[in-house]
Amino acid sequence: MLLFVVASWSLFGQTREVRFDVDINTALIRPGPLGDLSTRFTNAGAVIHHNGMFHMFRAAFSTWGTVANVDHMISSDGLGWISPQQAPVFTHHQVPFDAMALPTSVIVEADGTWVLYFFLVPHSGSQDQGVARATAPQPEGPWVMDAETVLNVGSRGEWDSLALPAPRVVKIESQYFMYYGGQQDRSGDTLIGLATSEDGVHWIKYDDPSTAEAPFAESDPVFFPDTEAAPWENPRVVQDPRVVRTPDGLVMLYSSYNGFRPHTAHPYGLAVSDDGIHWERISDSPVFTGRDVGNRVTWFHELAYADDTYFMYVSIAEAGGGTSIYGGTYNGPLR
Repeated sequence: MLLFVVASWSLFGQTREVRFDVDINTALIRPGPLGDLSTRFTNAGAVIHHNGMFHMFRAAFSTWGTVANVDHMISSDGLGWISPQQAPVFTHHQVPFDAMALPTSVIVEADGTWVLYFFLVPHSGSQDQGVARATAPQPEGPWVMDAETVLNVGSRGEWDSLALPAPRVVKIESQYFMYYGGQQDRSGDTLIGLATSEDGVHWIKYDDPSTAEAPFAESDPVFFPDTEAAPWENPRVVQDPRVVRTPDGLVMLYSSYNGFRPHTAHPYGLAVSDDGIHWERISDSPVFTGRDVGNRVTWFHELAYADDTYFMYVSIAEAGGGTSIYGGTYNGPLR
């Protein structure tokens, strides 16, 4: 059975439906056995379409905030996945920080270097809460993580002073754009920020000079909740920006929920941008919610693009505990 998740195109004055066809009865990927760590949880992590093949660097872990391994998987069509090797390509032993490291972005440089970006979930008492980077000559590795984080939390009182979850890096010509969730405290309130770089290592956060007072003294978000444009959004939470470069411009799949509580909608939306700073939602309705899967808990999501097709991946809680990866597509332009 296919579930059709529909959002009408209204904010641009057009009549167009965006439809992700998600088979909610058949998981694309279930946990383990590669780097499973007695795996109960898995998510799509970072996905890229490169030289005609999809590559996924999925996280595998048993308990949040502990340790995770990374498995490399490949697909010719973005939906049927296999593991080309018999072991994880990156393990928690390779993390030089006192933190859980989860991959959320992958790019391939012009010289063939593969680059993964991770967000760090600190262990008890740890201050390692920034964004980490690892490189390899090929997707199978060997992967080496930088000894220093490449982006750090803001100063005390700033909007991103607690954590920078789910960074996403997109390279446009010679410039790198990193989108990330910014959290100021443990309430779960999250806004989406932007940092730019000339080399993918040294980053400068976007800053609107007209906002000189905390929490926006050092930097500013580029995407806020907007309950007028999207009534379904939590007025305090937009998070997990998954951005891809397409003929429609930059396209972002994001979520707007607070925590992982069961029996809540957990909605997801799409927005587009021409400059990477100013974003417009494609609809006043979500493109996917937890209600579409019987109020099962949905967790991390991912977005990929290839051959005029958008691929959405989402982790969904199973009845026996843990998560599996489900997915679907939308084919065609957004503008």
